[in-house]
Amino acid sequence: MGYSSPKLSSPELLEIQDPLRQVSVFANRGTLAQPQNLLDLQGNVEVTGLRDRARLTTDRLLWNTQNQRIEARGNVNYIQESPAFKLRGPKALGRLEEQTLRIDGPDVVTEIVP
Repeated sequence: MGYSSPKLSSPELLEIQDPLRQVSVFANRGTLAQPQNLLDLQGNVEVTGLRDRARLTTDRLLWNTQNQRIEARGNVNYIQESPAFKLRGPKALGRLEEQTLRIDGPDVVTEIVP
């Protein structure tokens, strides 16, 4: 018999609060794989930064809770208030702790609001 890593999953709407990083996350469902510390969130995923009021929405978010790296896949939208701008694209990579995000793929749109 092979060993499989433990997983926690929620087939229902879930909310995650990270007060240390001042981030809240909502998703339709998700799975946490241990010991990889990989959180796989799917369906109407929304990440909101409480400190800077930035918002990321996507179809799927892979979040390594140990190193805080994220990968967003599908219908990625990022909105930030100060300085005001919007980004849209099919895929994004970033780090929550550093508040960095890079959107990749064809048809990436950037809007800067004066």
